[in-house]
Amino acid sequence: MSFEQQYERFINSYHSLEHNTQGEPDSVVSLAKWRILNRLHDRNETLYYRVLIDNIKDFAPIIYTPTVGLVCENYSGLFRRPRGMYFSAKDKGEMMSMIYNWPAEKVDMIVVTDGSRILGLGDLGVQGIGIPIGKLDVYVAAAGINPQKVCDLLLFWNVKEHQLTRGYLWHSPFYICRFSLQVLPIMLDVGTNNEELLEDKLYLGLRQPRLEGEEYLAVVDEFMEAVHARWPKAIVQFEDFQMKWAFETLQRYRSRFCMFNDDVQGTAGVALAGLLGAVRAQGRPLADFTKQKIVVVGAGSAGIGVLNMAKHAMLRMPGTHKIGELGEGHNQFWVLDKDGLITKSRKDLDPAVARFARGYGPEEVEDLHEGASLVEVVKKVKPHVLLGLSGVGGIFNEEVSSIVV
Repeated sequence: MSFEQQYERFINSYHSLEHNTQGEPDSVVSLAKWRILNRLHDRNETLYYRVLIDNIKDFAPIIYTPTVGLVCENYSGLFRRPRGMYFSAKDKGEMMSMIYNWPAEKVDMIVVTDGSRILGLGDLGVQGIGIPIGKLDVYVAAAGINPQKVCDLLLFWNVKEHQLTRGYLWHSPFYICRFSLQVLPIMLDVGTNNEELLEDKLYLGLRQPRLEGEEYLAVVDEFMEAVHARWPKAIVQFEDFQMKWAFETLQRYRSRFCMFNDDVQGTAGVALAGLLGAVRAQGRPLADFTKQKIVVVGAGSAGIGVLNMAKHAMLRMPGTHKIGELGEGHNQFWVLDKDGLITKSRKDLDPAVARFARGYGPEEVEDLHEGASLVEVVKKVKPHVLLGLSGVGGIFNEEVSSIVV
């Protein structure tokens, strides 16, 4: 059968699935579509990427958001075969040797998560592996990253050690697995605090509370050293880490390794480009960006990441070389979370968020109190920009929009 025939057969099967699931709930249809694509990924990776590239508009919502959220929530039940690499807290001291189990001599791009803050779903533990897998599929299909070599790896079941091993033994059950060698999804399993998962008999990850503090950092340190030792030029993307570790690991590794945090830096880069583009579209000089009043809804990794990048952009504008000229660069921002406006009176603030908490100096807008609602803030501040960086939809309703306009 020719490649073109295989392509047409799959597309016909996909359209048949769409027809046969008409009237079913959206979640059921989306998972069914993900399954048929995942089976193709397992069988023929070349055909899989050809299908994605030719139909990215239709398939992007299936291989990534929003369907990938459903996949992660149900991953232990959907699991059929491993994809990528898994390192757990139990592997401490062995990661340097484990990294050489991957059959690629060269890896260009790694996406790693610890599953602690998957999309807006929270702690999903090892089930968060769906995010690195989906993200790399998008990079290959839409961003032009070439997975290049695809390797057939022969595995056999080692009866004595009860595990899959690379190589071949006569009279042993064996499996042929296909791997994209130059893009690598990785899960760092350091436990989970999700009680539902810990009680789920099908859960595939470590059944223990998440590591914290120095124990956690020791695992990530060893992982990063192992990756760097084998693939020193690989880009390591940190994805969906909870906020405290997103900022901590970024500061810890950014000057030592080729890495970035997508939630903190990737989202921020795109948002800043939009903000600066909006100033130019209005026919104003970029220096006017420093005069923009910006209200941000969402104080997670993405929200604070955007604020940090916007602040640094303001401080680099002509005429604002001194930090003091912008009041440390924070006076243009008002940040809200689920409890309303964040001020310095808020207790137990994360240090990254505390930097953007409103104070009570003479520059403050009158009558804006701790926990003020979005409507109250918008009425008083009259912002130039509203940024929604929360997992909750529908926040910028007609009432809010009418005030801004």
